[in-house]
Amino acid sequence: MAKGHPSPPPRPGEVARAPAAGARAEYVSSVARSQAEKDTLVYDGACALCRSSARGLARLLPPERLEAISFRDPGVLGRFPGLDEAACDREVKLVRSDGRVFSGAEAVVQALRGRPLGLLLRAYYLPGMRQVGDRLYRAVARRRARLG
Repeated sequence: MAKGHPSPPPRPGEVARAPAAGARAEYVSSVARSQAEKDTLVYDGACALCRSSARGLARLLPPERLEAISFRDPGVLGRFPGLDEAACDREVKLVRSDGRVFSGAEAVVQALRGRPLGLLLRAYYLPGMRQVGDRLYRAVARRRARLG
């Protein structure tokens, strides 16, 4: 597409990069968008640290705004055709109700948008902070079995 023009929406079953201001989102298929009326946090239910973190995050948000589910539960990956087991095993995913998908530290920042803590977490988008946040997230994720 020409510079300054939006790219076309992804086709069903396709994951496409979404140019968003400061955010690195992907889109899941329109099938998943039609099934999700609220944001969905997709985490590793086999990981104690992940379960605890997902429950803590869910407590900060109204239940009508966020659903937290393990990608290991039957049918979950089928709801979101753009997500696969390997990617979900690597890092948490936030599937927004509009189909955008955020991963890792950015998923947490996006989940908390509009909340008081979310304002502090917006620092994630300051120059250099994303790299630090992502590096810290990956370090914890690699050691999650020992930390949980």
